[in-house]
Amino acid sequence: GTLQLGNGGTSGIAGAGTVNNSGTLAYNRSDAYTLPVLTSAAGSTLRIDNGTLTLSAGSTLAHVLLNGSPAVLDLSTLGATSFGATLGGFGTVSGATVTAGSGSILRPGGDGSAGTAGAYGSLNIADSLTMAAGSTNRFDFGALGADVVNVAGNLTLDGDLLVNLMAPLAGTTQRLFNYTGTLGGSYNSVTIPNSRLTATVINPAAGVLAVDITGAVSNLVWAGTSAAWDLNTTASWNG
Repeated sequence: GTLQLGNGGTSGIAGAGTVNNSGTLAYNRSDAYTLPVLTSAAGSTLRIDNGTLTLSAGSTLAHVLLNGSPAVLDLSTLGATSFGATLGGFGTVSGATVTAGSGSILRPGGDGSAGTAGAYGSLNIADSLTMAAGSTNRFDFGALGADVVNVAGNLTLDGDLLVNLMAPLAGTTQRLFNYTGTLGGSYNSVTIPNSRLTATVINPAAGVLAVDITGAVSNLVWAGTSAAWDLNTTASWNG
């Protein structure tokens, strides 16, 4: 289930004890609030819809969704934080360095498959960001918008990059990161699922990391000898 603190105003508190989250904890206040120690069960979600939420020392996190450009997660009391699940959405993580740990997904914006301009957006990391081995970056790019991550510090890469194209963007360059510090490391793999196009990571200017989308999109022509076809083993299509 979902427990919501606040309804867009300045009221709504969690009390003084430890907050145990096994579902979705939603924060929706217009001001700043410090949450008591938060214990997050595997699979649970902390969703920040508005305002600034500061986490107390000793808190743990699973999935984190920033649901609006005024949404801020303040880690200054918690300190350097490693996420083990999903960190995504529109908003800002501030106060400490951020590591996307093994098995985690860093996903700016919303779901590009929604087919609306509001499905894309910016995720801001107000300190350094490290993508650890085994982590995944996912970016959605389409005709109506694009995802981007802004890092106010160093950017260190590892893990895998997943580029999700919602439009035929061959011949374009799509920005992944803006960063103010140094760039280190590299991705283990770069993939565009269900596409003949190829994405190549480039560093076109200081403080910018992007992908070049190359290749050609062509029509498929039926080449099978019967009405039966499959996706993996039979050469049923040319193109």
